[in-house]
Amino acid sequence: MSTIKPTQSQGPIDITRPTEGVKRNVRVEPARADRVALRREDSGVHRLYQSVDAAEASDRAKRVADIKKAVENGTYRPNLKVVAERLLPDLGLDLR
Repeated sequence: MSTIKPTQSQGPIDITRPTEGVKRNVRVEPARADRVALRREDSGVHRLYQSVDAAEASDRAKRVADIKKAVENGTYRPNLKVVAERLLPDLGLDLR
């Protein structure tokens, strides 16, 4: 009849092999999981996104200010074809 005898182990689980005549309990420790905590703010991609987002917000604010000034001066002339192309699908009248 075989029993289990512990052998040398390097990890949290005891490696065992069958032996004759000796009975021992096998101890298995729960495995410790490696953990990695990543913060979005620390990533280079996030910093790049923030800088692009800030630049776009700045450009957008400038464009809005320019359009507002043109409307106040009476010099704003929107492209009516583009306005119609964007408005028609919302009205369910896509003519394409």
